Amino acid sequence: MRSKADSGSEAGENAGSTGRGVPYPLGPTVLPDGVNFAIFATGKTGGTLRLFPRVREADGRPRRGQHEARAASGAREIALDKSNRTGDVWHVFVPKLKAGTEYVWRFTDQDGNETPDLIDPWSRRITGGEEWGDEKKQYRSVVIPSETSLPHFERPQHELRDLVIYELHVRGFTKHAGAGVAHPGTYLGLTEKIPYLKDLGVTAVELLPIAEFDETDNPRVDPETGQRLFDFWGYNPIHFLSPKASYASDSANPIDEFREMVRLFHAAGIEVILDVVFNHTGEGNEQGRTTSFRGLAEHAYYAFDDGEYRNHSGCGNTFICSQKPGKDLILHTLRYWYAEMGVDGFRFDIAPILAEAPEGGIELKPAILREMKNDPILSHARLIAEPWGPAGLYLVGRFPSWGPWSEWNDRFRDQVRGFVRGDAGSVAELATRLTGSSDLYGAYESGALCSVNFAACHDGFTLRDIVSYEKKWNVRNGEENRDGHNHNVSANHGIEGETDSVEIAALRRKQMKNLLSIVLLARGIPMILGGDEFGRTQRGNNNAYCQDNETAWVDWSLIEKYQDLHRFVKRLIAFRLKHPALRGSDHTPHGDESIRWIGPDGQSTVWEGATETLGLHLTTENEKREILMIFHHGIKNVAFTIPAPAAGRRWHLLCDTAAESPDDFHEEGAMPPIEPGARTVPVGAQSTVVLVALRA
Repeated sequence: MRSKADSGSEAGENAGSTGRGVPYPLGPTVLPDGVNFAIFATGKTGGTLRLFPRVREADGRPRRGQHEARAASGAREIALDKSNRTGDVWHVFVPKLKAGTEYVWRFTDQDGNETPDLIDPWSRRITGGEEWGDEKKQYRSVVIPSETSLPHFERPQHELRDLVIYELHVRGFTKHAGAGVAHPGTYLGLTEKIPYLKDLGVTAVELLPIAEFDETDNPRVDPETGQRLFDFWGYNPIHFLSPKASYASDSANPIDEFREMVRLFHAAGIEVILDVVFNHTGEGNEQGRTTSFRGLAEHAYYAFDDGEYRNHSGCGNTFICSQKPGKDLILHTLRYWYAEMGVDGFRFDIAPILAEAPEGGIELKPAILREMKNDPILSHARLIAEPWGPAGLYLVGRFPSWGPWSEWNDRFRDQVRGFVRGDAGSVAELATRLTGSSDLYGAYESGALCSVNFAACHDGFTLRDIVSYEKKWNVRNGEENRDGHNHNVSANHGIEGETDSVEIAALRRKQMKNLLSIVLLARGIPMILGGDEFGRTQRGNNNAYCQDNETAWVDWSLIEKYQDLHRFVKRLIAFRLKHPALRGSDHTPHGDESIRWIGPDGQSTVWEGATETLGLHLTTENEKREILMIFHHGIKNVAFTIPAPAAGRRWHLLCDTAAESPDDFHEEGAMPPIEPGARTVPVGAQSTVVLVALRA
């Protein structure tokens, strides 16, 4: 049949009669004789599919003069009526249409209101965001054929216990001139740093959001410079399925470049985890820009309270993840990124919203999480929750009950920071965190591996800023320093910010080593913020979401200045990966393993009062060695009474954060022995010492 209207500029081979089409699958489906379009939209009395001439080649590459051609090209408009609707799905078949065609939808409601151009949530690619900082983006969906031969990804498939996660921002990691890459700020540029990451020893990278977002959707300026600010982090997606085009060196072909990046990471034995945002979208609240969901089915995709957008995300809207429209799209998106793009897992931003009911409140067994657990594809993916968010959504220690999940553990973050800065009464909390947070995860099958342990992440102070600032310095974000956390559990050690004091600088280096020692020696999954291993700073900004500049870019020139810290971290990662006992999932010892807590006098630790020192004596007969970890946050040196090693063994010094490099960390084959018969070892103020007992 011919559609009700078929007018406007035609595109050569795109011309021809249209058919009614079918309502499934959603999105564009390329068939031998044309393309079927289907889209979910509620409360509509009519719709229009707008097709644009192929200003791109079939593989998505732009033709010459693409921007000018795009602006000048007229749309072929195909009007749809009730014959093109099945339930709440609108559909049409367009014969002879080819891959590479761009399209948008428009709809009219019963009051005669027409939407703006809308992109298709189920399309596999959108265009318009190829140039970073372009404020005149015109987003369109693209017809891409289903692939009959997907690339085969040889996944590293590390055991969960062997993950060492490195969190980074694709653009910010290589955008600084000091990165020394040929393609800064891109997927390809990131691959140039794979040898560095492999040498460091990390086994997984976690990428801040790379789904398409509008970085110009930030009205603020830097009050000091007058320069505009951006949505740099990208936690405001406008399309779940499209890789950020401006992160590609070939911005017209981000899909292939992203896949090649994943392939190269896998070849180096490094997994790729995506930070995904499904709790809200970049459309914001009622005053936001309508690009897709709001114009299609506002009340099906977004939660409302008393007629207004619910804002449990803190970003203007709350996406309904627990009912079919949103749930199906999310599951489809996750399968796409895992199976077709090759990623190994996902970190879910403000994950409690996945379990939030449309009417409010948390569902105990939400369908979306149950389906992830039972899905033949997604059940093999890494699933990591950020188990908190605005509006009192705090589920730390409770998210694993919904499936094979791990969690970002903010209790670990805050209590470890508190111990290192010298908080009284923090020894007991440190012991709990070191052995996998049994108070949170003791009842779960994965045990300690439910806990992702970190001292710093993108959201908050960098590691260096934790030991250099006592308050946030976010004025340049343009919000009069109101944004960002006020609870930083940090210390400046005498001077706020940068200093020429040699003594304070040395203490800060030591404190960074202390924090990273706990992260990398504790049971659970350790995570390091990119650049922390060589003293990256954001100059006290603990919410650099809008800083597309040297504040948030990783300054690679710092490696030379902090080469001792880099060396320390590299060797500590290698030590962790060599010793299974440090990576166990159990909170308590079993079999031939023994954990003993001891104080500086060699006796059992006193957990209450003014205790400043904690010793963890770990014995593993299968590994033929013992490990003694000593954590001391007091401002005075102590002589720590060491236990006698097993018969035939002798203590050796592995690391001492109070020592100057290279004596702060020794190679395992060159560890200096402790004198025979010595009953104590010196532990410097605010330091960490690790001894290893080897067979003589």
